[in-house]
Amino acid sequence: CLTEAGAPPGVISVCTGLGAVAGRALVEHPDVAKIDFTGGTEAGRIIGAAAGAQVKHYCAELGGNAPVLVFEDADVEEAVNGVAFAAFVASGQTCVSAKRILVHRPIYEAFEAKLVAKVNGLRLGAPLDAATQIGPLASGPALAKVEAQLAAGFAEGAVALAGGKRPGGERCALTSGHFLEPTVLGGVTAEMSCVQEEIF
Repeated sequence: CLTEAGAPPGVISVCTGLGAVAGRALVEHPDVAKIDFTGGTEAGRIIGAAAGAQVKHYCAELGGNAPVLVFEDADVEEAVNGVAFAAFVASGQTCVSAKRILVHRPIYEAFEAKLVAKVNGLRLGAPLDAATQIGPLASGPALAKVEAQLAAGFAEGAVALAGGKRPGGERCALTSGHFLEPTVLGGVTAEMSCVQEEIF
């Protein structure tokens, strides 16, 4: 696909395999000058140590909980659109998806109302359908993990302002797949697990 799109042959290579085998070979190979890794903290430490031993450039994204700050002087409509895109692109399954939205108190109520309305209007469906705005999560285990994280948040006092469950009725015409309604949690505090942990 990349060659058909015009990328010169050999510019992009895809190596599949387990991290302990294929990943280690790439990290330790003398022709690899820079490593950019996205994954877990433990693997990041191992790769960082190997990169340091060879004095290679190393960049790592090890699972953050990306915040978005919305200040008092923000255009609320524009901020809502930006947050909705940042939070739900790729069904929220990117490492830099907006996961925590910190809104200045004077505009919080207006922001919340507009965000909830926007999120409740997002269309779920098949990824190849041009009308789809939210596709499924990557797998059954991914869906189960998110549902467990939401359940923990609810047990701690968080409330679903939008979503928070599998879709039903007209919200999603598909009867199979790993779908979860796009979710906005309210009533959260900094100590809650749903704020501390990345919900992917």
